[in-house]
Amino acid sequence: MSRIIKKLTNAFTLIETLLVLLIISFVLLFASLYPNKDITEKIESRLFFDQVVAGLNLAQGVSVLQETQVNVRFWKNLPYIEFQVVGQVETISQIKIPEFWYLETTLTFTHYPDGRTNNFSTVVFRHREGQRVEIVFQLGSGKFEIRQ
Repeated sequence: MSRIIKKLTNAFTLIETLLVLLIISFVLLFASLYPNKDITEKIESRLFFDQVVAGLNLAQGVSVLQETQVNVRFWKNLPYIEFQVVGQVETISQIKIPEFWYLETTLTFTHYPDGRTNNFSTVVFRHREGQRVEIVFQLGSGKFEIRQ
């Protein structure tokens, strides 16, 4: 019997266990309320460039399937990238550029119904901390690649 009592006295009390759980809960609560800004920016940047890729593929797909021309505009003075069918007022899509990225170059090109483009160049995005991302468009083929 004394052996059982001795083992029980070596254990944590309920109050000690609850206190430890309370401290851990507060730490997790504060960590979730104040997310790391760098992680948030990285995720938002990745989503932005994924949206740009999807928008460029959409513009090329619309031009081929609807047998029409689609303009793509990367303008330094606008906070978004615009995709518009030639001759229509409404845009197919606009992608907002996050406030921590800005365009260094301006480029407008047209996707033709055969999938080609009328212009080839490089669009440069720069992060406020200096990181550079390029979207390189190949000569006339409508293909592109993103370089970081």
